[in-house]
Amino acid sequence: MLLKNGTIYDGSGTPPFRGSVWIKKDRIIKIFHENEPLVVSRNETIKDCSGLVIGPGFIDAHSHNDFFAAREDRLPYFLPFVQQGVTTMVAGNCGFSAAGYQPKTPYNDQIGGGLFSNFGKDFSDFGQWAKLVDGKMPVNLVSLVGHGTVRIGLSGKSPNPLTPEQKKAMELCLEKSLSQGAAGISLGLMYEPGQFVPSEELETVARICKKHGKILTVHARAYSKVSTSYNPPVGGRAHNLRAMDEVLDLVGKTGVKTEYSHLIFVGKQSWGTVSESLRLLEETKKQGNDIGFDLYPMEFGASVITVVLPT
Repeated sequence: MLLKNGTIYDGSGTPPFRGSVWIKKDRIIKIFHENEPLVVSRNETIKDCSGLVIGPGFIDAHSHNDFFAAREDRLPYFLPFVQQGVTTMVAGNCGFSAAGYQPKTPYNDQIGGGLFSNFGKDFSDFGQWAKLVDGKMPVNLVSLVGHGTVRIGLSGKSPNPLTPEQKKAMELCLEKSLSQGAAGISLGLMYEPGQFVPSEELETVARICKKHGKILTVHARAYSKVSTSYNPPVGGRAHNLRAMDEVLDLVGKTGVKTEYSHLIFVGKQSWGTVSESLRLLEETKKQGNDIGFDLYPMEFGASVITVVLPT
């Protein structure tokens, strides 16, 4: 196929230019600049892209579509993204992944933390799940392993500390999934059971991620100025800033590469903390830490009621 006479953005950050792109199957064969002779194979399909943009697919850096990847009717859950030009999705965020937890767990029905579900299927082995969905989706899928998912597999959404045996099992489970191709580990500190996890456990998880050279993504404990994640739930330093302090302290202690999940400011009271949040992130980067953030452009969101009311 030849995409002809479009405005090409090549993804490198350089200015766009007019030209044509020759594609065979899933590979770009050649990019022709404007006025360059179009030397292509015979019988190529030609798409006139005059007035249109030709560019690389978009990467959705924060998705939960791993919970729909293994479904037989998966296409409707991916089609809206494909129609917007998304060709790669990073899934398994906020502490919840569809795969990678204790085999034969009695808590399989809790995987997803009330946000998502495996609909009774057993996807405890990350490697087997990856093979099951590979090549069956209209996008590339990169999945993290969720710390909350691993913990649920061991003790459900219990607020109790893990036993020494459970801690060891958690570590082995994370190590196994990372070795099987998980792109990193995600934390969900606003959700059960992540909201109950002590700092020592979070540090252990971060160090495992660092050892494998992979990324840690964190749904922080609060994104509003006032939240039920802290007691008392009012007063003192803005709660979303306290939540960021916690994450940045973890980054500083472990040096793990980190993605601060959806840097949002919920409620007008939090809008005054935007500059301080960005300053903290920039300072952390200047100290030599590899940290970034993602956000979404909507002024609404969806979650479970326990992020608003005490569990």
